[in-house]
Amino acid sequence: MSGVERRPPYVRIADELRKQITTGKIPRGAALPSYTAISRTHGVAVSTVQKAVGVLRVEGLVASTNGVATYVISRRRGRRDYGDTVQMLKELHRRLDTLEAAVHDLQDFTGRNRRSRSRRPLPNRS
Repeated sequence: MSGVERRPPYVRIADELRKQITTGKIPRGAALPSYTAISRTHGVAVSTVQKAVGVLRVEGLVASTNGVATYVISRRRGRRDYGDTVQMLKELHRRLDTLEAAVHDLQDFTGRNRRSRSRRPLPNRS
């Protein structure tokens, strides 16, 4: 058995994703494949993929948005580019507003009452 095969699966997955990120195959700002897709590719449980992505998160390569996706935020370990993260969050916020408007339009079309629920605006980071 070689040294590579003795490493835990989450380490091998983290290494493969890290290589794809650092070489630009998965560019900064792009979403990683879903945890389910990665788990199927590697034949492991989703919890193993979560652990692997956690390693990349600690290294500052990715950031996760609960229920949405995990995005590449840097191509170098230990270096976080918060300007890009803020821009990505603003884009996600814009998309959420668009989705929310579409849901309201659909509710109006179907005659369902919509609940008025406003979110806090993003802080001004100029």
